[in-house]
Parts: sequence; C-alpha cells; structure tokens
Amino acid sequence: MVVPQHPDRHLTPEHVGKIISRALPDNWTAHTLRHRMASRAFHGSRNIRAVQALLGHESILTTERYVAICDDEIRAAAACAW
Repeated sequence: MVVPQHPDRHLTPEHVGKIISRALPDNWTAHTLRHRMASRAFHGSRNIRAVQALLGHESILTTERYVAICDDEIRAAAACAW
C-alpha cells in the first residue's frame, strides 16, 4: 500500500510513478509496466477491443502501440501465409 507521508496531502501521479519505479527492475517504469500488462492481456485474450477498454484508450490505434508482438508470433503469421 502507498500512503502519503503527510496525511493532509495527496500523492501526485509523478510521485506514485517514482515509488513504482523504485520497486521495479532497472530500466522499468510505471509506463513500461502498463505496456507489459497490455501485451499480456492481449496475448491471453486475443481481444484488442477488450484491452482497449481495460486501458481506457479512445482509439484502437493507441492500444495497438501498447501491444508488443514477439518473434514467434511473426513466424507463425508467416507460416500461415503459405
């Protein structure tokens, strides 16, 4: 749980991001974690619209930028083309 040091103050998004980054491996940020979650949600569900709703994106194009495609999936797509 994350709580502010001073009960009468709110945590800013930037401060929460720094707290999360400190808890993650090197070179990871809260935004990296969001991309990872989007990719895992898509690969588990194969439903880009569901991931779009989960992330709160207005445009499906934004969601598509969040979802990473691995080399195995590219090879599988190529194999299906033949």
